[in-house]
Amino acid sequence: MEKVIIIGSGIAGLASAVRMAVKGYQVQVFEANAYPGGKLSEMLVDGFRFDAGPSLFTMPELVNELFTLAGRNPKDYFQYQQLESICNYFYPDGTTLTAHAQSDQFIHEVSKKLQVQPDIVQAHLNKSAFIYRHTAHLFLEKSLHRIQSYLTLKTLRSIFALPFLGINQSMNKANEKALQNVASIANVPRAL
Repeated sequence: MEKVIIIGSGIAGLASAVRMAVKGYQVQVFEANAYPGGKLSEMLVDGFRFDAGPSLFTMPELVNELFTLAGRNPKDYFQYQQLESICNYFYPDGTTLTAHAQSDQFIHEVSKKLQVQPDIVQAHLNKSAFIYRHTAHLFLEKSLHRIQSYLTLKTLRSIFALPFLGINQSMNKANEKALQNVASIANVPRAL
């Protein structure tokens, strides 16, 4: 049996370990910390729990896929549900913004709190969805180090969409351009 050594037990290391084990490799995972999970860990302080890393659980289907690959039911190990409020943003000027899971509520919140017209917010969300549709398959599902990743119909469509993806500017510049009023709020918000 071939051996695989994985350095780091963050989410990528653990996901790699599961995938390699399922393929029949003998896997060893090495971690510098005294706990697995990397950024997916928590701190307990005076009876309160704090996330040490990301507070948002996106793409649960990828976590479910790992359990399924290993012949396990993810529901036997954890439960999750989508919350009405994904997170809250706190701006230095005292403005707060709730990111609602439902897009119509989110659009209303942004329009009300940041004085951006609802149609502008909707257009910006549509543009973000367009960019995601044309890039996710390449950046999230394929290896950028393999020529085969670039020789697909989806990638060809993305190449034709390049002029509309805004790749020549930062996300901040694209957001400022699309949501001009938001740029007037000092600095970037903190998400909690």
